Amino acid sequence: MTDADVRLREWTRADPDNVPALRGRRLSRHRSVQALAAALSDTGRLRITELARGLRLEATAWVGRVTLGDLTITVEPKLPQLPLLGLLRYAYGWRDVRLVGATDFATAGGAFLDLLIVQLVSEVSDLLARGLHRDYVRNEAALASPRGRIDFHRYATVGAPTAALPCIHHPRRAATDLNGLLLSGLRHAAGATACLDLRVRLRRLAGRLALDAPAAPISDGAVAAALRGLDRCTGHYGAALRLLALILSGQSITLDDPPRALRLNGFLLDMNAFFQALLGRFLSEHLDACEIVQEERLHGLFAYDRKHNPRRRRDPQPRPDFVVRRDATADVILDAKYRDLWERPLPREMLYQLAIYALAQGETSASATLLYPSFAPQASDQVVVFSDVVRGMPKARVILRPVDLQRLERLLRDGKASGALRQCRDLANEWAFTPSEVNTAA
Repeated sequence: MTDADVRLREWTRADPDNVPALRGRRLSRHRSVQALAAALSDTGRLRITELARGLRLEATAWVGRVTLGDLTITVEPKLPQLPLLGLLRYAYGWRDVRLVGATDFATAGGAFLDLLIVQLVSEVSDLLARGLHRDYVRNEAALASPRGRIDFHRYATVGAPTAALPCIHHPRRAATDLNGLLLSGLRHAAGATACLDLRVRLRRLAGRLALDAPAAPISDGAVAAALRGLDRCTGHYGAALRLLALILSGQSITLDDPPRALRLNGFLLDMNAFFQALLGRFLSEHLDACEIVQEERLHGLFAYDRKHNPRRRRDPQPRPDFVVRRDATADVILDAKYRDLWERPLPREMLYQLAIYALAQGETSASATLLYPSFAPQASDQVVVFSDVVRGMPKARVILRPVDLQRLERLLRDGKASGALRQCRDLANEWAFTPSEVNTAA
């Protein structure tokens, strides 16, 4: 069977009835292709079902491109890629990069990975221009011109005297684990891109880094550990490391490090993680006199009965995406889901999760808000009332609130334009706090 390239939008379905390329098609019987297809379906990245009449594909909140044998699948986002790149830069704190040939990137199936690699080139170039972080490295050597301190213990064990003295000194070098990880990331990106120009630029940058830093093994776990270890001296490495983490996670099908992790022949971007990062930064910057706490555990909401916990398991601790804290008022609980709930029905697991968040507040007018992206101009708040079926009284509310990403991108692009900051503050308050008409709704 000939090679096929199938395109579909996020949260849509392609099957043999509407896509001729899927009629009568079967996945390759190769073990690696079968394992990858099963992992994509099991993790919810892309559901692939073999039917009697062909293949059915169901896209979710992951966008990008993946190749399975002779079948290439491209999942496109609803938001155009260049505005999406601007929101990605804002969400993860990347530098603004002027793209040359942006039209070619926007129409290419593998655009996401190459766009992220272009951004990585820019971030690493900036690090090199500013000067790599250097650290004091312990070094033991016999020196004709002593430096540091003399190692008398080693000197006493040396047989015949020589013109050099054993010394312990700490030269300040760029050969650190952090720079070695960055070098490995550049080499990994050079092997991942199909663009010759990008590959050449990455190898040139890697050559400049290789003068001082040895390569270190790269993995999801190593990048996560490096991000956790950043301090005030190395904080400027954060943007480049977050890019590496995003590239690796988009090419990985599991959270395990190699060799157990399955690597994609392609790249899939997790729009849920991006959407949460975007809202987290925007709310933190534009909600005045508020503290935004992300993924804080709700302690005490659930607890095992100590007399009936034979496995001694830990108490379940739900973690809403955001808790907004204001002075002398109740906390506001927000959750972010990348699913258009104006066009698509509310899954019951989402409803149950938000209902628990609302009931945990213990107030009659308690509510929890779910923020979701929508491109419908008429989209507005939807309110689900949780009632006491015995007394017939409302106990809590779940509010489904649309987020207009195109409006947000325009405001962020305007930057310091007159009124843009005020509009951003108004928008953040509109998302976080419930209007009076919703509070009084039955």
